[in-house]
Amino acid sequence: PGTGQTVTGGDTGGGGNAIPHFPIKVNKQQAERISGIQGSAGLRFMPYWVYHFSSSGEQVFRDRRIPFDAEGSGAINAINGIRIEVDPAQIEQGEVMLNAEIVPSHITQEEATERVIEETIARLTQKVRIKQEKGDAIFYEEKVLRPDRRNIKVEVSEAFIPVWQIRGKKIVEVNGVTGEILSEPM
Repeated sequence: PGTGQTVTGGDTGGGGNAIPHFPIKVNKQQAERISGIQGSAGLRFMPYWVYHFSSSGEQVFRDRRIPFDAEGSGAINAINGIRIEVDPAQIEQGEVMLNAEIVPSHITQEEATERVIEETIARLTQKVRIKQEKGDAIFYEEKVLRPDRRNIKVEVSEAFIPVWQIRGKKIVEVNGVTGEILSEPM
């Protein structure tokens, strides 16, 4: 997609670049009200890496079987790396407003994929402790078991979230899907 461009024109729907994005559910006037400040609102499409991962496999330690089966999805902000929950089924491919800014990614697709793999490994890693008795002695054996990164499959695709940026005495950004004020402006 043509990222990093601002195309000027009327405040009409469509007519701009066709990109995968989440639907705009909060209009300009609603965003200005939510922001609580006087100012002009502009629409920006923020890049996210939407991912789905699945992990499989297991390891055996003594008599214990440790499975590493897991599945999940979410999105990573391609500018600041903040992770959010999204519903990938909401993504639509279509034109965006002519005067909307499409912000380019700072985090690459490879970096996002690697981050998902590393966080999945960290989340599924387990410390296993086995108690053994020999005569009167009791001792424990501990081992850290991690999933094999080859058993983690990740699908990553780019999608944009609409954000209304209201510029007044300060800058307030409102998520164009949920209506939430962003705690960390872009």
